[in-house]
Amino acid sequence: RLEQAQIIQRDRSLLEQKMIEFERDAADVEMQLRTNGNDDKELLSQFLELVNIKNELTRRENELHLCEKYLQLLDEQDQIDRDLRYLIESQSGDKSVEDRKEEEDLIPEEV
Repeated sequence: RLEQAQIIQRDRSLLEQKMIEFERDAADVEMQLRTNGNDDKELLSQFLELVNIKNELTRRENELHLCEKYLQLLDEQDQIDRDLRYLIESQSGDKSVEDRKEEEDLIPEEV
């Protein structure tokens, strides 16, 4: 999982760089459209291409966010498993009221 998290972080960094480049390109095209008017078909084509790139970058950003969330949920599930295993393995007589309550709370989370 650590390797996956590192890959996600690296991809996020690359995505941020692409977003900066995109914003610079988009600002240039927007300025040219405002200066030259909306009649320049090549500029309009570039603008539409930039819109598609922006959509792709946003989609990728959402994918990375979902991957991060998935890894986080896996980590939480592992922690719940460890906590529950510890509480179940404890001797019944050694369990405090708080331990029993925590065990009861963790069982539904395990499912």
